[in-house]
Amino acid sequence: MDPQLFKAATNGDLGHLQNLTPLQKSLLPFQFSPNHNTPLHVATEFRQLDFVKAVVRDYETLLWLQNGAGDTALHVAAREALGEFVEFFIGVSPRLLRMVNFEGDTALHCAARIGSLICVEKMVEADPELCGIVNNNGESALYLAVAAAYWEVPEVIIREAKLLASYKGAKGLTALHPTLFFPNYEFKIIELLVEWRKEMIKEQDCLGLTPLHYASLYGRTKAINLFLQNESSSIYILDNNGESALHIAAFEGHKDAVEEILNCCQDSCYLVDNKGRTALHAAVLGDQRKVVRLILGRAMQGRVMNKADGDGNMALHLAAFHEFYDIIEILATDVNVDLNAKNKEFLTALDFFNKHDQEGLRAAIIRNLLEGRTGPMTMQHLAEEKIKKMNQEIKIMDDHDNSNEVGKTDGKMKKGSSYNTEKQKALEVNLLVATLVATVTFAAGFTMPGGYFENIGLSILSDKGGFRVFVIFNTIAFCCSVFAVLLHFHTSITDHYQRVRYMGIAGSFTSIAIVAMVIAFASGTHVVIANSKAFSLSPFLICGGFSFLYFAIPFCDPGVEGYSFLHTPQRFIRRKIVRYIRYEEY
Repeated sequence: MDPQLFKAATNGDLGHLQNLTPLQKSLLPFQFSPNHNTPLHVATEFRQLDFVKAVVRDYETLLWLQNGAGDTALHVAAREALGEFVEFFIGVSPRLLRMVNFEGDTALHCAARIGSLICVEKMVEADPELCGIVNNNGESALYLAVAAAYWEVPEVIIREAKLLASYKGAKGLTALHPTLFFPNYEFKIIELLVEWRKEMIKEQDCLGLTPLHYASLYGRTKAINLFLQNESSSIYILDNNGESALHIAAFEGHKDAVEEILNCCQDSCYLVDNKGRTALHAAVLGDQRKVVRLILGRAMQGRVMNKADGDGNMALHLAAFHEFYDIIEILATDVNVDLNAKNKEFLTALDFFNKHDQEGLRAAIIRNLLEGRTGPMTMQHLAEEKIKKMNQEIKIMDDHDNSNEVGKTDGKMKKGSSYNTEKQKALEVNLLVATLVATVTFAAGFTMPGGYFENIGLSILSDKGGFRVFVIFNTIAFCCSVFAVLLHFHTSITDHYQRVRYMGIAGSFTSIAIVAMVIAFASGTHVVIANSKAFSLSPFLICGGFSFLYFAIPFCDPGVEGYSFLHTPQRFIRRKIVRYIRYEEY
């Protein structure tokens, strides 16, 4: 394009046009910028209306020329939201409205995409059928406006074009789908679209998702209610994975949305996806305890809680597999849930839970709720372990009987190595504790409570009863701990078998040493502060309290064996704990 002409188009210099020779004027349609814009495109882009009118008056053919993107000057005016330019171009030739660029966009598409209400109004009034044209991506002008959240544009298109307008969008979407995405979505637009073409409620995109699916995904409860009032059958439409809108709402934990769907179609809780899973399964997988509780309360008939998926897993199996403690508790305490149910691998929920080998009070309570519910596969696995251990012992005995002296030594090594490594750890811990107690009590024996007389070196508090108790129990603790250490030392020079054999004896003496050390500490502290009678009893009370906890925890904890001689009261207390301990809801 001639530089002077380009400058005149950008500045709106009409004098330059008037000074052109007839030959120069005849060459105007052949003047292009690098991106193939004509002088009309340039003047429109720089908003020089008088220049545009002058060019069109002399060379109307420029209206039909397209630039490098296939845009006419009308496309440029619509994209720049230039209402006066659009009105002028349409007045010259309404047929321009049907021109499309290389993307298949009309000028209406361009105006709708940027939300230019004035341009849309002028174009729709001039040609209502224009609203039915879709571009190369299958997008209508109505869809583009909604997808960009320009809520006033759809009202104009629907009012002026009525049923002539298309609601189609890219990848199977409709104008109703994107209205549900925005957090500040306009419910009145959803109402307008549903009232205009309610068949959009059942339209599926390329993923098989309807607007009801998307409303469930984002928890748009009012929209869900509107959709179900107009097309209740849409709840039974499944996506490409076989999931209903209820599945999605349950997985995301939108309790109000789930309740709205169940109020309209209670039997929807029995819909299953391609894996045979119900909405209850979906709620469990999403770890949505409130939704699980809601579905259990609303779906009693038909026992949806015992519905198995394609692998035979009930909701309880999935909860146990994923260690969702709260949901396991909800399901396991429901009288209608079958705790004995087995999947296709003959595993119960307890079998799944036991594989995690979880520790702590919470895990113990959950395990207690599922206790006694193992399947035959667990029974078979345990039997296999027992038989393997028995066969291993027989092999060891055979090796011992049939070998020579070297072989006997090898047999002993094999026998020693067959013991569980946990016993080795227990031996090490026992030795460590015994050593610590011996060290502490040895030091306490030479650091008497109250100190010594400077001249004669005797203990100041030697005539006190508490002091005598301290000396006696400190000595007992020292002797017992030293005996345990010596026992470990003596057996360490023999073999592993003898160390294990005397492990119980060493452990007993270590336990006695610990108890004696605690009593020595309490009595020693008491005799030092005996002048304060109320305060002097505190060491005994505190040590007694912790000693009580030490024995009470195994008694009450449902996850350990406890005390066999207190079986009846222990079982009673544990049942009370399992029954009444509950955790706060999120």
